[in-house]
Amino acid sequence: MMNEEQTSTPSTPVKKSRSWISWVALLAILIALGAWFQLVHQQKRSTKNYSQLQSSFHQTLTDTAQLSQTITDLQTQIANQSQQLQALQATFNRMQAANSGYETDIALQQVDHYLLQANLTLTFNHDIAGTIALLQAADQRLNAVSNSQVISLRQALASCIVKLQALPQLDYVGILTKINALSQQTATLPLFAITTKTQMFHNAPENTPSNNLALAKTTWQKTWAQTLETLKTLVVVRNRHEDITPLISDTQEQFLRQNLQLILQQASWAVLQHNQSIYTFSLTQASEWIQRYFADNNPANQGFQTNIQQLQQIDLEPKLPDIGALMNQLHTLQLEINKSRTLSLGKPVTKNLDEEDETDTSPTPDTKPAPNPSIQKPAIPAAPTKPKLSDSKGELV
Repeated sequence: MMNEEQTSTPSTPVKKSRSWISWVALLAILIALGAWFQLVHQQKRSTKNYSQLQSSFHQTLTDTAQLSQTITDLQTQIANQSQQLQALQATFNRMQAANSGYETDIALQQVDHYLLQANLTLTFNHDIAGTIALLQAADQRLNAVSNSQVISLRQALASCIVKLQALPQLDYVGILTKINALSQQTATLPLFAITTKTQMFHNAPENTPSNNLALAKTTWQKTWAQTLETLKTLVVVRNRHEDITPLISDTQEQFLRQNLQLILQQASWAVLQHNQSIYTFSLTQASEWIQRYFADNNPANQGFQTNIQQLQQIDLEPKLPDIGALMNQLHTLQLEINKSRTLSLGKPVTKNLDEEDETDTSPTPDTKPAPNPSIQKPAIPAAPTKPKLSDSKGELV
């Protein structure tokens, strides 16, 4: 009995130690299962997060590719717009050049009109002051033309203006009024007068005997004296040191004065026509008629001759500059400017619109634009492998 009790007493601690070990093993198993479940849960969550990150990364790559495509399209559009802008700038330059050429043509046409008016004014009216004003207006209009080719024309204009300013300013109205006054004076100019001795004979009474007749005593002496007195009334003796001009009648005197007036009117017509030869001839003829038919010792006749001599010194045809040469130079200048403008417009500096259409490099709907080499797509990393779990023995599952 005692042996049985003794043998049964130590079995209780063994059972207790085994149960403790079992509980520890069970706890370890539970801890391992909890750790495993937690690891599995973390692995699932990591896998989910990785999937989301990978999806987000792929979306970013897609957005980057789209952005790259958009940037490429924008660069292509900018290049096309730059070409169009260059073409528009070239068109604007051509239009501006054409507009500038149009303004130059208008200015040169106005200068041509001024020169034509100046030529007519100088040729027909002989208005030097008006001609100078027209030439100065033409020079001011040329000053507004921005072209170096007009310098030679402006120099010729300046030379012509200086020559006109050096000419004497003739007072044509004063000349005509002076000739008209001389023409009116011809009606009162005295002709050659008879001598005092002849005047005494003509003014002596018919019944007044002379001294010789009063001193005669005999009949024959009285007869001789009467004969001499009769002869004295018939014969007039003049002592002159020049050609003798016969006395003229009243009708001839009237014709003489009218012809002299016509000669002076002819001189007035020559002034209006600026005809120097007829003007000089008329005044010379009038002076000769005054010397021949009118009294040379009369103050009125002497003043008339002095005025005629002053009029003869006037030059109605001074040497005038040739404005026609200026007009020819202007026409040559217009041809040269038009020729140079045609050459400049025919040589394009930039692309024309027609050339742009032929060499347009913009992408068509069927062709894709070449990718920009400066933008590179990032490499897609490989998907990470799932971590392998190990069992309690340390072996990989």
